[in-house]
Amino acid sequence: DDRRIIDHVVSAGRGLVLVFNKWDLVKAPAPTKTTKRPTERRLVSSAFGAPITQVSAKTGLRVRQSLQRAVAVAQVMRGGLPGEELWRLIRRAWSARLLPRIRGRAIQAHGARWVAGRPVRIELDVSPIGKLPQPYVHYLLKQLYAHPRMAGVPLQIVVRKHRPATEAVAADREQEGNDST
Repeated sequence: DDRRIIDHVVSAGRGLVLVFNKWDLVKAPAPTKTTKRPTERRLVSSAFGAPITQVSAKTGLRVRQSLQRAVAVAQVMRGGLPGEELWRLIRRAWSARLLPRIRGRAIQAHGARWVAGRPVRIELDVSPIGKLPQPYVHYLLKQLYAHPRMAGVPLQIVVRKHRPATEAVAADREQEGNDST
């Protein structure tokens, strides 16, 4: 039943913070970070990138922390990351791994833009235009979710054709002319 609810939240593009209750009943010594995360992740594999908090509603253990995480996810979904910070994250991930290729040509990233919505879209300006291989998209998402502010924010990567500055200005002027008629 929990998986069904999580799948529904994820498919709706909503932010997600996973809260495991009744942590006060755990008798065993607290699992270390390396042992507990894989087990929890297997239970909720569709909630990729969501922060996890163990709480006790009875004792109040970490309840406030879980609420603060939920508020932080909502704020990032509304406001996004500043353009430079987002581009820096993408550039770091892009340069750390072999570039994807289309018809033998390496795909170059030229910019990234945050588009608020459900889910949040990250538009990548690339050349040559083409679909990024799914493993590379998954890699980029993992790199973005590693950023502390991105955990729990549903993301979708969209590829756009890079337009040189002069071409972009001409297209924007043409669009403005079409909007005024």
